[in-house]
Amino acid sequence: MTPEFRAAIFKWEYDAAKDGPKDECIPFQLQSLFGHMTLTKSGSLTTEKLTKSFGWGNSEAFQQQDVQELCRVLFDCLEGAFKGTDNATLIDDLYQGEMVDYLTTIGFDYESKKSEKFLDVSLNIKEFGNEVPMNSVTESLESYLKPEKLEGDNQYFCEKADKKLDAIKGFRLEKLPYVLTLQLKRFDLDYNTFQRIKLNDQVRFPLILNMNPYVHNDSVGGSAFDRRNAEMRTRLERTMSEEIADKAVEDAAAAAKGPPLPDLVDVCGNKAPDQIEEEKVKYPEDEDLDPELILRTEGPWVYELYAVLIHSGSALGGHYYAYIKNLSDGKWYNFNDSVVTEIKYATVRASWGGASKVTGASSSYGANAYMLMYRKIDRVKNTAPPGVADVPQCILSELKEEEEKEKKRREDAERRANQLNLKAYYKGEEKVVQISRHSTLHAFKLKAAEAFGLIDPLKLKAAAAVTLAAKRDEAVGEAVGSGGVATGAAGGGKINELEALEGGAEDGAAGKGDGGDGGDDGEAGDIVAEAGAAAGATDSTDGMVRPIDIRMREYSTTYKMLQKAYEPSKELSTLATLKFYENKPLGLEVRQPGAAWEEWDDNAMILKVVVYNEDTDKFNDPVAVRVPRDGTVDKMKTIVSKLTSVAESELQLLRLMHGAQQPRADIFSDGSKRLQRDLNLYEGQCVYAERLLESVEEGTPSRAFNVYCSSMNQITIKYTPVGGKIADLKMTVDKRWTVAKLRDELALELGLDTPEQKANFRIRKQIMNGTEVKLSTTRTLKEEALFNDVKLFLVEGVAPAVGEFYWKFFLHTPVGLNPGLKDHVPEGVISDQSTWPRQKNAEGESEVGEGDDDGEVGATTRSEGEEGEDQDAVPPVTDAVTDAATPVTTTDSAGGDGTGGESTSGDGGGADPLHSSTDTAKQDDNGTAKGGTEGA
Repeated sequence: MTPEFRAAIFKWEYDAAKDGPKDECIPFQLQSLFGHMTLTKSGSLTTEKLTKSFGWGNSEAFQQQDVQELCRVLFDCLEGAFKGTDNATLIDDLYQGEMVDYLTTIGFDYESKKSEKFLDVSLNIKEFGNEVPMNSVTESLESYLKPEKLEGDNQYFCEKADKKLDAIKGFRLEKLPYVLTLQLKRFDLDYNTFQRIKLNDQVRFPLILNMNPYVHNDSVGGSAFDRRNAEMRTRLERTMSEEIADKAVEDAAAAAKGPPLPDLVDVCGNKAPDQIEEEKVKYPEDEDLDPELILRTEGPWVYELYAVLIHSGSALGGHYYAYIKNLSDGKWYNFNDSVVTEIKYATVRASWGGASKVTGASSSYGANAYMLMYRKIDRVKNTAPPGVADVPQCILSELKEEEEKEKKRREDAERRANQLNLKAYYKGEEKVVQISRHSTLHAFKLKAAEAFGLIDPLKLKAAAAVTLAAKRDEAVGEAVGSGGVATGAAGGGKINELEALEGGAEDGAAGKGDGGDGGDDGEAGDIVAEAGAAAGATDSTDGMVRPIDIRMREYSTTYKMLQKAYEPSKELSTLATLKFYENKPLGLEVRQPGAAWEEWDDNAMILKVVVYNEDTDKFNDPVAVRVPRDGTVDKMKTIVSKLTSVAESELQLLRLMHGAQQPRADIFSDGSKRLQRDLNLYEGQCVYAERLLESVEEGTPSRAFNVYCSSMNQITIKYTPVGGKIADLKMTVDKRWTVAKLRDELALELGLDTPEQKANFRIRKQIMNGTEVKLSTTRTLKEEALFNDVKLFLVEGVAPAVGEFYWKFFLHTPVGLNPGLKDHVPEGVISDQSTWPRQKNAEGESEVGEGDDDGEVGATTRSEGEEGEDQDAVPPVTDAVTDAATPVTTTDSAGGDGTGGESTSGDGGGADPLHSSTDTAKQDDNGTAKGGTEGA
């Protein structure tokens, strides 16, 4: 908002060869931003391109950026970009000042000077070691320029005098910039906690800042402040006691004033009662100074406040916004991100600060001034903000392109927002038609008919144009009538031949009436009049369907059938008016030329007819039909007979249902029964149909009923081939089948033909080592708890029957069981593994199991239902099929009997079974052994 800076930026010219790409050129992006701010009517603009030109990406966008650091980065980049141009000294001319760092010895004639340039002045709110804040900019300035005495241990060593001397060290302002930037150092370090804190103390600043007392002037012996410092230096040379006394008086006066009232004004200017009381206090900064008088009497260094940068938050983070004064009309505005609002001076005054609003363990929160910007009052240099005429032509062209892109983007967005995807159905086929919600139903009908290849818009448009040109006056009068002609003529709208394909004379008349009632006399009247003319003239459309023979109807995706038709009067209504929504289903109905439309019965209901197919012994897919609610069974048979091509006399209708107990069939034998009142049929209910057999014994169940009962018990199973690992094969089975029947069907599906192949596989549920489905000729799949999509794994092996189990035994050698003895071999135990009984492996070779370090081989047993995931931890010796009630008993070497395994418990039996081998032993329910055992 600095007019001089913006004007200089506008005068800069972009050179691609020198300045590089536009997106990396900071001056160009500034120029573009200022140009957009001048020309655009938008309420806010993005600074993304400008920050990207700094080299900042998304990561920097979410970091806390200090406003003072941002200014310095920006100025450094601009100085580099402006080298060799007319703006080479722009930053120095506007923002750079000059000060002198001096040191003067006391009692010896020596002075050291060092000139320094500055872009801003950082003012302390609290002096080091002093808890009392400075409550105004003038106090902070005087503290900044106040000289420091170097004495005692801090004396200055003067090389010229070759000794340490007391000295006065300080700064003095030699030249001030055109734009004076004062930064209030609100962030400090708490030396008690060594944590960063924010100082929310009140710092008052005036609207008119008189800097003449602080600028050094050699012609009058320095500045007024310098002269005061000279007097102070004299006092320092005389005695320090007077200064200490003066300081005590000042401290007492400051303490008497008390702390400032807390700042209770938010960024929107809402005031609390305490703040209202505070505003009643008058400070020197509230005085209305006359800048012209100061310029005449004191000097040129008079400044006007025009920007206040606010920090809202704590030392840990916060948010920046700005109060900026329009230098043309003097009004203040709050620039807070994308929101700009006009504010009163009281809101600006409230940014002086005060006590923090919220205090935490490590910081405090407040919204107060952080940086002040003053512009020098100079009637010659002060300029008004640049206008539209000052914006460079390249920015004007760029803005025009962006406006066109933005207009296109808005149009595309509006089109997408108003676009509907409607589903059109014709003869079981589905098409998705995109159309604006502001289009008419007639327009949608034409687009849907075109999608199904029913019409060709180009041919129809040509035919309508010829007809309208030849018979406009007479055909309109014959087809629509004098009223239609009057309506169309009165409208005076533009002829639209494609819309003229609306429909026939009756449609045109109805549409005219609707259009006239709606108030759209012009466009609707012409469309309707032309529709009548086109329909009356285009009797032939080269094999295409005439629009007059197409109408739109509601469509039910549940029943897959057409519903109520839209009246012709709705054809000119917009889709938005008809409350059409996304993916709304609509059906097209086509009639033969000259045929009448099917009448719609509001009293009808939809029933689903399920026909029994004799060839497949299954039901066909349901077909939805509309029947009168008060219709009879005979009427229903007539409708179903047309669907099935079965004579009504051979057709039987029935209702099949099932409850908690058994399925039930209600045969509709009385043709005079009414469907809803007598038979209690309701919307969407299934009615089954079958052809009656000529010779059927009385009491024989209906074939449809048998298939229905079977379908109730059907489930789908997933199974593996024998030895497979993935259940990717499927088969539909009946839960009333026995396990033996299931095995036969699986063997048939897998091509297992011989009895040996059929018997040599076992069935396990859900997982490879899951629960066994045992062989049975009586147990059904329902009793085996097989459910839909159950997984069955087929593994090799003879299937156990009900009451039989597979056991696996493992051997171990109990060597060294006697206390105090190692490698003790009990009597009768073979400790040499080479002498163990051998068993045949898969290749027919003899092999022995391997024991652990103690010579033991684990022993486990598994009962029905256990998965036995660790059963292969040690090599098995034998498999035994035995009855659940008959344990296998062995004798312990130390005396006593040990149980080798018992299916009822599933544990390893008795402790320390002898190292022994048991051949396959299968026992019946009486415990009679059918095989022998071998001892080692």
